[in-house]
Amino acid sequence: MDIKIITAPLVGGLIGLITNGLAIRMLFRPMKPVYIGKLKLPFTPGLIPKERPRLAKSIGEVISRDLLNKDTLRTTLLSDSMKESMNSKIDEMVAKYSQNEETVSETIEKFVAKNILDEKLDNAKEILSLTITQKAIEQDIGKSIVDYAYEEIMTKTKPVFKSITSTAITSFKQPLANRINTMIDTKSRPLIEKFLEDQAEEILNMPIKEIVVKYQDKIPQIKMYFWNIYEEAITKKLADVLDTVGISEVVTGKINELELPELEIMINELMKKELNALIWLGGLLGAVMGFINVIIDKL
Repeated sequence: MDIKIITAPLVGGLIGLITNGLAIRMLFRPMKPVYIGKLKLPFTPGLIPKERPRLAKSIGEVISRDLLNKDTLRTTLLSDSMKESMNSKIDEMVAKYSQNEETVSETIEKFVAKNILDEKLDNAKEILSLTITQKAIEQDIGKSIVDYAYEEIMTKTKPVFKSITSTAITSFKQPLANRINTMIDTKSRPLIEKFLEDQAEEILNMPIKEIVVKYQDKIPQIKMYFWNIYEEAITKKLADVLDTVGISEVVTGKINELELPELEIMINELMKKELNALIWLGGLLGAVMGFINVIIDKL
């Protein structure tokens, strides 16, 4: 039996493994140009360090187009779990104010001087609606909603992308929260004024906890109203916020700020299976070519 039938495929396979492993290694290394005197060695730095700006831009475009695009974010932000989160936040507010012994007028006086309140008692509904709206905004409902959305998105994000995705989402969290709060302020006041028109004076002298009990049956309507405002904010304003922030540019900047070893780790984690498959494929092809070479020699 010719020993070459065994050794040739083994040697070919080993060469294939080494060359493919070295080629993949050279994607990242060396991280800086290598010079002999004034002559720069070819293939230095590695392909990825050399092409990092282009790579960063491509990853930024992929994330903004496929992972954090307007449709994906809109679906997440308007999901049933988001609706449940908003309802829970309103329930927390109701539970908090159901223990409040202050009358409505005492609460208003924290925002409006008593003499001004007395002067405008005939138009108390306007002051009361302003106070209620301010109380809602004071709870920063917009931030609570956006924070919850952030957690939802991050739980669905691959670990390798968490750092970059976190940076991208953080860049538009506050602008989006501000838009939601602004719409609550703008749209809630007219509705509250209308609701209070015939009951303002009576309500002013009632403890807040009694109001909560009295209008308990209205809470589902309030929840639906706030959800409608939020839904409108996401539908109409999300695109503007994302365009203003520029997700692709944020991600590109984040990747360009990464140290090269961090970038190497990120890409290796992202493509670990594929890179290992290429190495083993090189070994297999080397073994096959070694075997074929022995067969040809025999012929």
